[in-house]
Amino acid sequence: MVNYMKIVKPKVRLLAYTQPVDELYNPIDARKIEALAVAFARSTRSVDSIEDIYIDSCAEGGIPKYIAQYMKMKHFTVFEFIDFTFEIKGISRACSHELVRHRTATYLQQSQRWVDLRDKGVVIPPKITADYELFIESDNKWREIYSKMVDSGVALEDARFIAPNSIETRVIMKIDGRNLLHFLKLRTDMSAMWEIREVANMMWEEAKKVCPCIFDIKHVDKWI
Repeated sequence: MVNYMKIVKPKVRLLAYTQPVDELYNPIDARKIEALAVAFARSTRSVDSIEDIYIDSCAEGGIPKYIAQYMKMKHFTVFEFIDFTFEIKGISRACSHELVRHRTATYLQQSQRWVDLRDKGVVIPPKITADYELFIESDNKWREIYSKMVDSGVALEDARFIAPNSIETRVIMKIDGRNLLHFLKLRTDMSAMWEIREVANMMWEEAKKVCPCIFDIKHVDKWI
């Protein structure tokens, strides 16, 4: 039997995140998304304009100081005002089912009704070692049947019913900062499914690139 199996690994990319409008943009601040969250929080106790509060928040040492304060107070509402959109690909359908349990996020998933699955890769659980050949045999078998069904005129949306949970998929996920902290708290834990744990750690690394203070590991014990 021909081995059609292609093994894939998860990849995560940050596609978009909340940015201030031009009037608030401060070119000297490399962490303007965090300054935006801080400015919104500080606006509740100030009569100054949002613009002035934002610029003041960008002062050296200001952002880390305020972020640490909000973490200590568990004032996580402020982080709901910033959003992150991720591309998550090379994951199994099993993993995507774990992802969408987080209902505070918004999802778009690659459709098996419209995408031909014959050349799609699969994710293999790392603990499948002794039964690896059986996994390959099973994967080749469903692809063979799927191909015959599609070639004979069966619609993709019907042929997909024989595809396994291991088949790869792509998900676009948008989530706000507060719920991303909650997601990471749960899904980077060792009790989480191995695949979504790997994805969560990649998401964490991507988020840290634009919000190094909010997603600093030193705050993990305060996350909810």
